[in-house]
Amino acid sequence: MVLLTKENLERVIIILNQIGNELSADPVFGLNIIKAPQVLRIQSFDDSCITIRMLGDCKPMKQWNLRSELIRRKKG
Repeated sequence: MVLLTKENLERVIIILNQIGNELSADPVFGLNIIKAPQVLRIQSFDDSCITIRMLGDCKPMKQWNLRSELIRRKKG
Protein backbone atom coordinates (compact mmCIF):
# COMPACT_ATOMS: atom_id res chain seq x y z
CA MET A 1 0.00 0.00 0.00
CA VAL A 2 1.29 3.46 -0.90
CA LEU A 3 0.50 6.49 1.29
CA LEU A 4 1.26 10.16 1.12
CA THR A 5 3.94 11.16 3.63
CA LYS A 6 1.51 13.56 5.33
CA GLU A 7 -0.56 10.61 6.65
CA ASN A 8 -0.24 9.67 10.32
CA LEU A 9 1.77 6.45 9.97
CA GLU A 10 0.88 4.95 13.36
CA ARG A 11 -2.82 5.52 12.71
CA VAL A 12 -2.57 3.94 9.26
CA ILE A 13 -0.79 0.85 10.65
CA ILE A 14 -3.51 0.41 13.29
CA ILE A 15 -6.24 0.71 10.64
CA LEU A 16 -4.53 -1.72 8.24
CA ASN A 17 -4.05 -4.31 10.99
CA GLN A 18 -7.71 -3.89 11.95
CA ILE A 19 -8.78 -4.45 8.33
CA GLY A 20 -6.64 -7.61 8.22
CA ASN A 21 -8.25 -8.90 11.42
CA GLU A 22 -11.75 -8.10 10.13
CA LEU A 23 -11.03 -9.93 6.87
CA SER A 24 -9.83 -12.95 8.86
CA ALA A 25 -13.02 -12.88 10.97
CA ASP A 26 -15.29 -12.58 7.90
CA PRO A 27 -17.61 -15.61 7.60
CA VAL A 28 -16.80 -16.04 3.89
CA PHE A 29 -13.24 -14.79 3.37
CA GLY A 30 -12.02 -15.91 6.77
CA LEU A 31 -12.46 -19.57 5.85
CA ASN A 32 -9.46 -19.25 3.54
CA ILE A 33 -7.19 -17.34 5.92
CA ILE A 34 -4.64 -19.16 8.07
CA LYS A 35 -3.01 -16.04 9.56
CA ALA A 36 -4.60 -12.58 9.37
CA PRO A 37 -2.86 -10.06 7.09
CA GLN A 38 -0.85 -7.60 9.20
CA VAL A 39 1.62 -4.81 8.51
CA LEU A 40 5.03 -6.42 8.07
CA ARG A 41 7.24 -3.39 7.48
CA ILE A 42 7.70 -0.06 5.79
CA GLN A 43 8.92 -1.08 2.34
CA SER A 44 10.12 2.35 1.22
CA PHE A 45 9.92 5.99 2.22
CA ASP A 46 10.64 9.11 0.18
CA ASP A 47 9.61 12.77 0.04
CA SER A 48 6.18 12.09 -1.44
CA CYS A 49 5.03 8.65 -0.30
CA ILE A 50 5.42 5.68 2.03
CA THR A 51 5.03 2.09 0.83
CA ILE A 52 3.79 -0.38 3.46
CA ARG A 53 4.03 -4.16 3.09
CA MET A 54 1.40 -6.47 4.61
CA LEU A 55 1.72 -10.23 5.03
CA GLY A 56 -0.67 -13.02 5.93
CA ASP A 57 -1.12 -16.73 5.27
CA CYS A 58 -3.96 -18.32 3.36
CA LYS A 59 -5.02 -21.59 1.78
CA PRO A 60 -3.40 -22.43 -1.56
CA MET A 61 -4.73 -20.56 -4.61
CA LYS A 62 -6.91 -18.24 -2.49
CA GLN A 63 -4.41 -15.36 -2.29
CA TRP A 64 -5.74 -13.48 -5.33
CA ASN A 65 -9.34 -13.24 -4.12
CA LEU A 66 -8.16 -12.34 -0.63
CA ARG A 67 -5.77 -9.72 -1.99
CA SER A 68 -8.57 -8.14 -4.03
CA GLU A 69 -10.89 -8.05 -1.02
CA LEU A 70 -8.17 -6.58 1.19
CA ILE A 71 -7.55 -3.81 -1.36
CA ARG A 72 -11.30 -3.16 -1.65
CA ARG A 73 -11.61 -2.81 2.12
CA LYS A 74 -8.60 -0.47 2.29
CA LYS A 75 -10.25 1.80 -0.27
CA GLY A 76 -13.49 1.90 1.74
